[in-house]
Amino acid sequence: MFIDLSPPAKLYTPPKPAVIRPAELELLHPHRKPLLGVLPGIIPVTTAPKPLKLAYIGQSILTQESATTINFGDFTFPNDCLAIACFGSLATNSRVVSSITFGGTAGTLHVTTPSTLTKGGLASRVITAGTYTINVVLNGNGGTSSSHGLGVYALTGYQSAMPVGSNGASGSSGTSVAVSFNLASGGVAVYGALVNNSASTSWSSASQDFTDGSNRRNTWASKINTTAEAPHVETLSWTGSQSNVLVGASWR
Repeated sequence: MFIDLSPPAKLYTPPKPAVIRPAELELLHPHRKPLLGVLPGIIPVTTAPKPLKLAYIGQSILTQESATTINFGDFTFPNDCLAIACFGSLATNSRVVSSITFGGTAGTLHVTTPSTLTKGGLASRVITAGTYTINVVLNGNGGTSSSHGLGVYALTGYQSAMPVGSNGASGSSGTSVAVSFNLASGGVAVYGALVNNSASTSWSSASQDFTDGSNRRNTWASKINTTAEAPHVETLSWTGSQSNVLVGASWR
């Protein structure tokens, strides 16, 4: 008598199919077609945009006589950002700003005021975190009896490095100066000005970030979380008729 001890035949059992749970969007909208390039039941991962933040880095005020290139020294930016420089000056020669450099590289010049004894400019450059020397270059010798001021900002979380709006104005006399340009909803705006006296100044709606009136008045101001306006008019006022210059720009 023989007993067959060979192993029994094995039956092949196919693996169970993977179970993919429907995405929440599909549960709420079962008849909606899936997005192109997105598998049904898979929720795509998106990165939330960074919030728009404006920081006042600092200022430099000096009297550099007979200068074509005005060296305002070093400014330190703690984060990668859009660096913004607002310049105002008064001296005996009528000149205009030809460039503003950040660490030796020219920024994008958004504003330059007409050739008068007061000179204004506003520029920006996308930079990485670090320390940068900022220079303002005029199209010729600025003259004597000079007073130069530079205020610097850092903007992060912006949608575009190009301003929503920008403008500048200057005058040989008056008790106010104004600029007009567009503002975006939820955006920011920066301003810089110089007035040829030490009297106190006031902004129509911007918040003052720094002012110095030991000789001539240098002042910088900003607006955050702006309301959309096309355009917005910002006015700087003071007492006593004096020469002046004002520059400004906005971003989103």
